[in-house]
Amino acid sequence: MGKKRILGNKDSFAIQYELTDVFNQFITGKICYWIQGRQIGKYEEILLSDILLFLPTIIKDSGNRLHEIFFHMELRKLVYLLSGAAFLENNAEVEKKANEEQWTRFNLSVPLDVLGTVSLYQIDSIENTRLILIDDKGECFQAYIEKGCVDKVYLQLYNELIAYC
Repeated sequence: MGKKRILGNKDSFAIQYELTDVFNQFITGKICYWIQGRQIGKYEEILLSDILLFLPTIIKDSGNRLHEIFFHMELRKLVYLLSGAAFLENNAEVEKKANEEQWTRFNLSVPLDVLGTVSLYQIDSIENTRLILIDDKGECFQAYIEKGCVDKVYLQLYNELIAYC
């Protein structure tokens, strides 16, 4: 097959994938993210159809990630809240706020081996998007990019992969 695709722009946000085989509803291939020119994940062979289990949830929350307080919050505090670390302290107030505001809508993480144990979060302001990445070493990286491009890339990936099923 060898259909290699780059959805989006590597200098802001992109998903690169390559189909290697399609058999019934099973799609094999390679995938990685690009955030501001930085490759996230190993571009190695996996069962790409597994990503289809997670994309509907990510797409469902497209356009629903606006949170001005989180957008401007200091990185360590934001990671503490969104990564679930705050819940380990049994803080009822934080848990209540997280449930009311549906903080899971910010989570774009897809548990695929080739992406490592990467956590990816998207928070929008009125004008821009803030991406927060926590890599498998616990290092945090953030990028401010054009609003809407991440949602567009995920929807495009879903539409392209689902067409093979």
